[in-house]
Amino acid sequence: MINKTTENTKMAILRKTPFAHGTRPSDDGMPAAQVKKMFYTALADEENSILSEMERMREEANADIAAKVDETCVTDRVEQAVDSHHIPSTLGLTRYVDQVGNVLRIFYSGLVIKTADWYQLDTALGTYGYAADISLPNVIASMIPELCFAPADAVRPQLATFCSCSAGKVTVYATEAIDSAVTVASLICSVPTYYTVLIRAQHADVAVVDGEGKRYHSGDFVALGEELTVSVTAQTGYAVTTYTLNGTAHQAASTATYTVAGTVVIEATGEVVS
Repeated sequence: MINKTTENTKMAILRKTPFAHGTRPSDDGMPAAQVKKMFYTALADEENSILSEMERMREEANADIAAKVDETCVTDRVEQAVDSHHIPSTLGLTRYVDQVGNVLRIFYSGLVIKTADWYQLDTALGTYGYAADISLPNVIASMIPELCFAPADAVRPQLATFCSCSAGKVTVYATEAIDSAVTVASLICSVPTYYTVLIRAQHADVAVVDGEGKRYHSGDFVALGEELTVSVTAQTGYAVTTYTLNGTAHQAASTATYTVAGTVVIEATGEVVS
């Protein structure tokens, strides 16, 4: 915060000017050198002057600006977005701590499945022919759910002890449509937050680059959901016709893209040019 100039400072500056003296300072016994000072000390002294107050305000303004954070530079996605231009939010740090073990967990509680939510499956899962979807926008298909029903519902023999994740929802199963509301006391959906890049290339150079220009090498970690671009170049004296990215073949002359959803495996073999 930039503080106002105090009244004491104002008076100290004024006393250095002719304001505090008569129209004929020499009659008051002031020597010529002191009279001369009245024309510049109030402006340029290191303390109690106009310039010293300007310097104080400059320092306070810079400190205030340095303490402020540009909201556009704050991100919740620590692995994917934090760099020299971005900083993590409090939520981002909290989630990052939870992800140190390479697991992202999303927690829910008190979810209610209504009677009308149940529908019959086209193909039953064993004895479970009915299902109900719980809409949860942050859930993705690769997550692993851990679900606990409320005690009064956990004893229902019709409810399955398993459930499944899909994009934006968790599906629970039952042997029949339940004729009263069912409460999910707690639900945890977890998924790995990063995977490993594995490059198996002989006589070929493989470039794996994300959208920010970061290059990955074999053994590096890469965040879930990261968009990667892969290209392969044969080393001198060799030729590469095709390479595979997670089992899918690509022409060596083409660039492949991949959204990280698991281990990134790139394989290429250079053949001697005859």
